[in-house]
Amino acid sequence: MNNPVEIFRNPEMLVVTIKVRSALIGKIILSLIVVVCFALVILAALGIHPAKGPGTLIFPMAFLAFVIFVPLKMLLWNLYGKETIIVNTRSVSWTHSYGIVETRLKTQTFEALGTGFDLFRIYDGNEHGHLLFYRYDPITHLPSEIYSTNIIIPKNKLVEIDNELSDLFYHEFASGYEFIPFSKN
Repeated sequence: MNNPVEIFRNPEMLVVTIKVRSALIGKIILSLIVVVCFALVILAALGIHPAKGPGTLIFPMAFLAFVIFVPLKMLLWNLYGKETIIVNTRSVSWTHSYGIVETRLKTQTFEALGTGFDLFRIYDGNEHGHLLFYRYDPITHLPSEIYSTNIIIPKNKLVEIDNELSDLFYHEFASGYEFIPFSKN
């Protein structure tokens, strides 16, 4: 349940990397499901009668391949899963890594950004949930969700991410208006 969160910030962006740390029993059960599904596909392939022709096998084999793909994807996610979120003052980008496969980087732009916390559960007295990013409409000022993390994180990490985002946007504000945050008082 304690998924490690790495936070890196430079003057232009904030990078948050969250890794999956799942229970051993879940990994074992998923591994067994993948092996059983793979065995079913092998048995189905061996039971093919050549006289019927390969055209009759397209739909059953596609279904069986799908039956293998979904549990295999879940197993890879639980073994090697990593979620990377990149935030700058104009956009939020994210990608998911399955160890050997990484999804394409997706990006959403915004004019005004907000963050939130969707409580998932309380574990050992600490709140854990999903990190939410909101875009505010420039005309109506109504929020719409840009992105929600797949991996749950502790609330104290959300506070740390919010502080880093505030520093990032403050730096952008100060440099954009050539405002020097200094007072002679």
